[in-house]
Amino acid sequence: MSKRSKLTRRGFVGAAFSAAAMGTVRGHGLLGAFWGGGSAASSPDWKEEGVLFVDKSPYAKLHNIPVHAVTITSGFWGARRETNVTKSIPSMERLLEANGRMTNFLRLVGKSDASQRGPVYSDSDVYKWTEAVGFALQSGDRPELRAMTDNIIKEVVAVQEPSGYLNTYYAGDKAKDRMLPEVQRWGHELYNMGHMIQGAIAYYRGTGDRTLLDAGIKFVDGYLLPNFGPGAGQKPILSGHPEMEMALIELYRTTGEKKYLELAGYILHGDDRIKLPQHGYVYHFCGIPFTSRTHLEGHAVRAMYACCGATDYYLETGDQAYLKTLNVLGRTWCRRRCT
Repeated sequence: MSKRSKLTRRGFVGAAFSAAAMGTVRGHGLLGAFWGGGSAASSPDWKEEGVLFVDKSPYAKLHNIPVHAVTITSGFWGARRETNVTKSIPSMERLLEANGRMTNFLRLVGKSDASQRGPVYSDSDVYKWTEAVGFALQSGDRPELRAMTDNIIKEVVAVQEPSGYLNTYYAGDKAKDRMLPEVQRWGHELYNMGHMIQGAIAYYRGTGDRTLLDAGIKFVDGYLLPNFGPGAGQKPILSGHPEMEMALIELYRTTGEKKYLELAGYILHGDDRIKLPQHGYVYHFCGIPFTSRTHLEGHAVRAMYACCGATDYYLETGDQAYLKTLNVLGRTWCRRRCT
């Protein structure tokens, strides 16, 4: 029996996925059959930006198209999408209410006397849902869904403090723990905010509404950038759960503000003032230079988020160390999965 015949279905899918991901970075991926290599309009408005806005990314070889440019009509996927938009997304909003995700916001402005519910990453559930709505609205207006989301966004931004800080878990007695080194490791503060920014961008691209986007910018400009980073008097920063890197780079693409790209690069490089044990660097997949990685390890979701952020960073900067590392990670993962 040949080696090829011994390759499992799982191994084949893994190899194909890895090859496609790496090929997309190089510009020779499977998606090239669907996406052209040329740039779209130099300055599209919000509704013409794709899922990722890479029209101006100098090292992106593939360029996506706006969501609204694709129509799924009848058939299996058309029915699935209709169920998702008309049934699943609205029912998930009711689950956010039932499981206390929205109560966590309401209690901070005196609209609920319930205690905080859920883990440290609870806020991200609201932001992920908002992102799903944003993508749905990019395909066409749905007034009831938009009205529902507008109300939730108002409840979210009402909690934001004058400094820009926004997190329902680290409030009250827990406010003293905000962004402490160990909290940055496990507390998901930047993870939550990263999902907020990504949800805000998706909603902005679906509606033109900047309310949540401006709140995300206020967090970064008012709270994060003045207090955390390499500057004199600034505190160290650790993503803990990679996510903010991607969000900052997409925020850079959306606003043109290079400071967001630079902060993402700093986080990807790691701040050696926050020391992690060896297993921490492995599990969290952050804290040391991304370009020093030689294989995927630790928490799978964290590792993939980190790789996506690193890919985004390469697409904007052309830093060859990132491209080399991504290729190394892809090849070593493929060898381990396919042998």
